[in-house]
Amino acid sequence: MAQQKGLIKLKGTMGGITFYKTQDGYLAREKAELKLKELPTILTFKEPQRKVVKESERAW
Repeated sequence: MAQQKGLIKLKGTMGGITFYKTQDGYLAREKAELKLKELPTILTFKEPQRKVVKESERAW
């Protein structure tokens, strides 16, 4: 995440970038773009998805 420097400290969202304050100072981050259609194809979500299916089958 980017840290804000300079005289003007921002809070809020502008052009897809969110500005906020933490105990470390003022930070900025870009909005994540995760589409629901893409979720099953992303490898990071494959294993948790399998576990959820396995647990739901076991519950019946």
